Amino acid sequence: MNFATYNRPWLEEMQAQVPYIRRSGALERLQSLLVEQGAHKTPLLPIPLSIDKRTFDALATAGLNLLSAQTKILRYLHGRCSRAEMLRRFDMPETMEPVVDWDELLVGAHTICRADVLPSNDGYYFCELNPDSSVGGTEVSDCLQVLCNGLRWPLTETMESPQQATVQLLRRVVEQKGLQRIVLCDWTANRGSGYFSFDLLRKHLARALPELEIHLVYHTEYPEAWLTPEEGRRTLVHRGFMYNDMDDGGAFVHRLVNSGATIINTLETEMRMHKSWFSMFCDPAYHHLLTAGEVESIARYVPHTVAVNRDNLEELLRRKADLVFKLGASYGGEAVLIGANHSADALREAIAAKGLKLWIAQKAIVFDGIDLPYTSDFQFTRHNVVLGLFLIDGRASGVTVGASHGSKVVNIHTGKAGYSWAVPMTAEEQARYLTAMRHGNAQP
Repeated sequence: MNFATYNRPWLEEMQAQVPYIRRSGALERLQSLLVEQGAHKTPLLPIPLSIDKRTFDALATAGLNLLSAQTKILRYLHGRCSRAEMLRRFDMPETMEPVVDWDELLVGAHTICRADVLPSNDGYYFCELNPDSSVGGTEVSDCLQVLCNGLRWPLTETMESPQQATVQLLRRVVEQKGLQRIVLCDWTANRGSGYFSFDLLRKHLARALPELEIHLVYHTEYPEAWLTPEEGRRTLVHRGFMYNDMDDGGAFVHRLVNSGATIINTLETEMRMHKSWFSMFCDPAYHHLLTAGEVESIARYVPHTVAVNRDNLEELLRRKADLVFKLGASYGGEAVLIGANHSADALREAIAAKGLKLWIAQKAIVFDGIDLPYTSDFQFTRHNVVLGLFLIDGRASGVTVGASHGSKVVNIHTGKAGYSWAVPMTAEEQARYLTAMRHGNAQP
């Protein structure tokens, strides 16, 4: 069901609940969490949303099918290319070869992924895969819990969060390998950024695994003693920094790998995050490697995407109004160009500046938007949204909502977008929740 349509009765009730939300103190609790976590720059919408449970389940199946298809294609490519060729294919320097876990690349046993999904006027489409341990948005589930506690709304009682799923993944690895220490490691430049660190995950781990050492450290403070082979063999490192955070040429990650620590994840994820995957998914040359279900998921949920090349560039520019141009190796909405917003000459120049073969062109998704309150003034205005579907350790664990009132490229760090959470629920569950809210009950 259309995301805006499904949320219409939900949002009508949210508007009716504004006086209660204001006097409940829930928003003040949420603000206190942000201050406590040093996340004062994180923009949060003042209400949760809903998503149809059948839609959520279908998207979860499709997302897992895309990850499975990706693994099969990677194995195929790995069997026909050298490691250096693989790295070049995904715009990575050959010097990174020792800090790629090639076994993990070809198996995907420790996957933490946020798949970005665009609602359309008639369905949903995956637009990016972000399988990386540093992926953002998991903390929004904690924010939802604080909000629901303050409102006495039971929306989270049966909902698994991505934080819980990450804890379960790390617990499994620790038990399999007999490890004794978990280190959440971020890049020092990210300290005090005004956005969430990994402190909330640290707290979840400390509660769930009290028998283990649990640490949150920044890379320049990583103890030398833990980099010895003796201590490295006892340690699981959850990498919290991105590839493009590294300003040392990979020296620190090389030392982590050489210590023998188990790392979730090393830099194999850079290959899995590359936007060229969407052109490969749409290329029939790879479909013989896939199951019928995987091909069906691609056909239904992946917008048609092609690699830009010398032969097709001019034709793509003629059709630019229906396309989005994306740089293969990019982050946070950078180098995502809405064709309709740029002249053909400007697009041609931008593409040439980075390199013709580094771009994809993807069908633009049409969505009329949804009216949401951006701040606690509860003024409902039209927003573009992107859903972040978390796929962690082989299962789905919730959906963030990124909402922007000023841009079709929804990026939280631009200052023009905010976060919320969409709770999966059936129509019957939605009706019960709405009744409970209207009557002020704690249970539906």
